[in-house]
Amino acid sequence: MAAVLALGALLPALSAGGPLDELAASLRIVRISVAQLSATDTAASAQIEIRNPLPTDLRVESVRYQLRSGRHLLAVGTGRGFVLHPSRVSRIELPIRVAPLSLLGAAGPRVLLGGAIPGLFVGELVVRLPGGERHVSFSLPHEVRIL
Repeated sequence: MAAVLALGALLPALSAGGPLDELAASLRIVRISVAQLSATDTAASAQIEIRNPLPTDLRVESVRYQLRSGRHLLAVGTGRGFVLHPSRVSRIELPIRVAPLSLLGAAGPRVLLGGAIPGLFVGELVVRLPGGERHVSFSLPHEVRIL
């Protein structure tokens, strides 16, 4: 009963400006790396850190994300079912599918010469709360390095 009351007391705090905004603000990219590069498909991953500001576990049902550079959609991905533990930072590895032709279009000669292009990692977390699902959007600038 005490656990139900504690979670019930959290629900008003989870409105706009509360811990879910803090959750989105704590998200940061550790790295985006490419494991395999070919003309048709490229395997990559993004490693993110996110802090759960709540005193209880927070279940992330799903996450959708994109990596963009200007008008170019460079990569997309989805993730499912992980838990953010209370009051601590979690590091999550997310798979990404890269569109090699879009990467070429955005990077131009930097693909051959090396360099960096400005990118934006955008997406949405769907978290499970006692009152139902909540959607938490994020948008993080990230420099895409071409090695």
